[in-house]
Amino acid sequence: MKTSRIACARRTRTAPLSALFALTVLLVADVAAAQPIPVTPAVVAPRVSFRDVSATAFNPPFVHNSSVPQGDGLGGAAWFDYDRDGFLDLFLVGGKGQNNALYRNNGNGTFTDVAAAAGVQNGLGNAAVVPADLDNDGDQDLFLTGDGGFLGTGDTPFKLYRNDFVPGVTPVTFTDVTAASGIGGLLSQLDATFGDVDNDGLLDLFVTASGSFCPQGPNPPICNPGNHPNQLFRNLGGLTFQNVSAGSGVDTALGGCTAFFGHYDNDPFIDLYLGNCNGLTPANPPNPWPLSPVAAPNQLFQNGGGLTFTDVAPSAGFATFGLFMGFAPADFNNDQLVDIFATNLGPAPPPLGPQPHAFYLKTGNLVGPPPPVYTDLAAFLGVAGLEFGWGTTAPDFDNDGWADLYYSGSMPPAGILGNPGRMFINQLPATAALTDITSTLPATANLSTQYSSGTASADYDNDGDTDLVVVTDVFGGTGGAPLLLRNQINLTTNPPSSLTICVEGDPSVGSNRDGVGARVAVQAVIQGAPILQLREVYAGSGFLSHNSQWLTFGLDDATTTTLIVVWWPNNVVETFPNATANQQVRLVQGTGVLQPGC
Repeated sequence: MKTSRIACARRTRTAPLSALFALTVLLVADVAAAQPIPVTPAVVAPRVSFRDVSATAFNPPFVHNSSVPQGDGLGGAAWFDYDRDGFLDLFLVGGKGQNNALYRNNGNGTFTDVAAAAGVQNGLGNAAVVPADLDNDGDQDLFLTGDGGFLGTGDTPFKLYRNDFVPGVTPVTFTDVTAASGIGGLLSQLDATFGDVDNDGLLDLFVTASGSFCPQGPNPPICNPGNHPNQLFRNLGGLTFQNVSAGSGVDTALGGCTAFFGHYDNDPFIDLYLGNCNGLTPANPPNPWPLSPVAAPNQLFQNGGGLTFTDVAPSAGFATFGLFMGFAPADFNNDQLVDIFATNLGPAPPPLGPQPHAFYLKTGNLVGPPPPVYTDLAAFLGVAGLEFGWGTTAPDFDNDGWADLYYSGSMPPAGILGNPGRMFINQLPATAALTDITSTLPATANLSTQYSSGTASADYDNDGDTDLVVVTDVFGGTGGAPLLLRNQINLTTNPPSSLTICVEGDPSVGSNRDGVGARVAVQAVIQGAPILQLREVYAGSGFLSHNSQWLTFGLDDATTTTLIVVWWPNNVVETFPNATANQQVRLVQGTGVLQPGC
């Protein structure tokens, strides 16, 4: 195990406080004071334990193979409960020319592929997958980007599927509503994310355009030496969308590879984070083809109040140049400000040279001016120069109340291998450090010779700890099966406790039903000190993937919470009764009560 240090930054305050968040701020004011910056290291031995259950979990087995016809080799994974039975199901995208898989969770640790019966198999191949309740009817629909426009020979079609399931009335079926959706014109599409940008209670869509290396020259027509623009689609209701990219400020063309909607400035409007990984230039000038990547800056689009955005990344300390491919947003130091780990190319020979990963620690006021800023601590933490990465996620693997980190990825077509899939345990509050526990994972979890990409986390077995899936593609005649790691910390002596929360917004008052954009704060007395944790609800984050929207809060030795507060997407703050540990509860907007189960 290797340990590196992470800063425990203090949250600063300003007055007057926003009336909407004042309640939470006042309740946590004493908590910040109770958490001094650690001075003497005292590394705690990680308690987390994982078991590779990949070989027995999936019926039938799944293989992602982009070799023939040529695709990108990249694939996403999404955890969501498509049939509302209380168990998280798993969607895995197929490689170009192959079937997608929708694995129904059988509730006993195994999954059955129902994609064909559900109407989402499609046989074309896709890249990103994002589930979201786009019509606020209580079940989650599916959006999938095409495959092959990045490294391959052209995009497969994107897809929008409406979930038509009605419990006790209709079987689980999805209807392809792409043609009537109003979504179109997507070139070199790669990642996607949903957020309610205009606060009308409907989730809007952002799709990144990665650009293409154009290995075949100017044909197929997807090739464009200037890249293609990202696109923003406003949800009009009824699963129809309007392209509002022009004039929005987000239709940049720097090779967008990853994005998520989150709260930068804690005002009423959700903002957009964009990682660019494929600025393009001719590889052999003056010949225009093929193209080669160049570093491009990250972008942070501050929402000006609906459909116009301003890139504030330079002033916010977020405009790092690189080839950034995955974002893991999490409040790593529990100061109620969401930090971000970003994967990059890592070590690279000339002409690109090293492209370090970033670990953006967010500092500033919880509410009010001046706006927050980010400081990149990756070099300080010792994670900047690690291997190439695509997907990343940051749940609390050991349920101690502090967010941890995982990332993986490789790119065999470019000769880039070696990332085993790295896991880090956050050592706060004992010491400001990350501990690399990759060597403690099962030997079969070593992906250093695999073509891995999408990564997603969830408590799929409802045992109170967070599990992990990683997508791999066939390379060198091996690989292609997903890696599924089951967290077994609950089987250890005196296992730490947790609380899983799912939220449901009220569309009648302007919140989307999925609660995307909601911020949930949970406080508990952990190891004798009050700890306040903050989680945001996302629809699409990481890389091509979607973590579970059921939020698992590690409570360690706590048996109950001392505070539960939700800041809903419509900008209303609501408190809920305290909950005992080791259960799932649903928070429905406007009820003020805990409902059992998710």
